[in-house]
Amino acid sequence: MGLGPQRAGGALPSQVARTRLSEAVARIDAAPSVSLGKDARVDVKRTMMRAANVMPIRLYRMSNGRVMGKVGGLTTLLLTVAGRNSGIDRTTLVSYFEDGGRYVVTGSAGGSPQEPQWFRNLRRADRAAVQIGSKRTEVGVTIADASEHAVLWERLVARAPGFAKYQAKVERQIPMAVLTPRT
Repeated sequence: MGLGPQRAGGALPSQVARTRLSEAVARIDAAPSVSLGKDARVDVKRTMMRAANVMPIRLYRMSNGRVMGKVGGLTTLLLTVAGRNSGIDRTTLVSYFEDGGRYVVTGSAGGSPQEPQWFRNLRRADRAAVQIGSKRTEVGVTIADASEHAVLWERLVARAPGFAKYQAKVERQIPMAVLTPRT
């Protein structure tokens, strides 16, 4: 899978990979576990999904953003935020754009009906950390209100028209958060 331009149909390469992985997992669902012996069992579905999520993060970190720093024409960052229930730091690769020295992230989940878990965690946080290239920064978190959302959404769609298609697919308003570097 290359890191080239957006694929036909608007899907980013990572989304295509996740879709293919989900299709493979669906075929495995009839027998979700593989027995390795008396008490050892491996949950194939969970292992495959973890690998699909962890690999882009590791590539980004190892290359300081040279790999996975731009996907489908959109710049990306690593976002680390505490889990809303566990309190454990969770890291995910998300696209963003800059707005007046702030970083704007969007919880589109590729047009999924459900809000992504990382955004649910962000809603409960007042701070997080981002890594852009090799630079790590602590940020304050603000969820965009209706008026700010309208302005930011227009700016996002001007940069990445595919997000308008995501919004058209779902009934929920796709949320946006503003990450402000702490000094």
